[in-house]
Amino acid sequence: MVRRLNFVSDLVEGIERYFYEQGIKYPRSEPTQPEHLAERYYYSLAKMIVTRPRRVHYSAEFHTTLSTLDSRYATAIEAIHSCFEEGADLSKFLSKRASDSRSNDPLLSDFGVHHFHLGTKSHPNARHVQRTDDLLFVFVQPLDAYFLDVRNHPNRNDPSDFGWCDVELLTIIDANWPEALDPFIVRGVQGTTLTDEQRMVLRTKNTNLVTQIGAKAIAPPGGGMLANGSNLKSRFQGDKLLAQVDHIEQLIEHCWDDCKGELQLAGVNVSDSAELRLVRVAESSVPRSELGAMTGYLSWSGWAIAETTSGTLIDWTFEFE
Repeated sequence: MVRRLNFVSDLVEGIERYFYEQGIKYPRSEPTQPEHLAERYYYSLAKMIVTRPRRVHYSAEFHTTLSTLDSRYATAIEAIHSCFEEGADLSKFLSKRASDSRSNDPLLSDFGVHHFHLGTKSHPNARHVQRTDDLLFVFVQPLDAYFLDVRNHPNRNDPSDFGWCDVELLTIIDANWPEALDPFIVRGVQGTTLTDEQRMVLRTKNTNLVTQIGAKAIAPPGGGMLANGSNLKSRFQGDKLLAQVDHIEQLIEHCWDDCKGELQLAGVNVSDSAELRLVRVAESSVPRSELGAMTGYLSWSGWAIAETTSGTLIDWTFEFE
């Protein structure tokens, strides 16, 4: 029989190690609840932006604004562009709250839009560039980064400043790349048309809206918000991962002989004393070309089952009745 499994414990350990290595704050003093930790993990990935090469696109509005900007911002914009194209770390340009797993970003959860500071010198904390009065707003997708505009930093303490809720950011996406919003269209309904002030009031209450953008009714591209302000998409991802991990663990424990046979047919030689663990794919030494062939339950998640003796990653793809 395979050695005793505890994939949930592996998950907690892996997330806590990731947070520590990335300098991401999380409440170590609180009892660790896997579902909350998994939610914070996926939201942190969204806030910090998973590093992979992306194509960069510029809106017409961005080009217009660029001609009026202080020339010192050009260096920062070029650096952000290069980071996106090369798949490099962008964290130094992000909000300082991005590295706090407990901090919610309503602009990101609602519109799916990140904002970047345009400093070129290091902030005194050395982890970020200096904060700037103007911000670059970017709609980040898995393979693309859409540079929307550079605008003044909205003032959270000014009740008349609705910049974080400016629906024009979505309008810019639709006007320049209408296909980018297609995955978020809600069919057969009419979206809301609100002022930015009305939207801000509802956003402070963590209300999700289907917004009318041209002829499209658009659900929140950032995944939406739960009643406590956390990110709905991240909660779904965390719950889905835990459910699948539990299913795989039960499958192995109750059907090990069948699992072992199927693995051997797939070219993975395992013994009855095999040690299986849940690991983050990013921490694995398996070549990316091999990972690209994984199409099972966990391929979406960034996690896989590892047979630790051989170092083989297993993306579970079969079930037994």
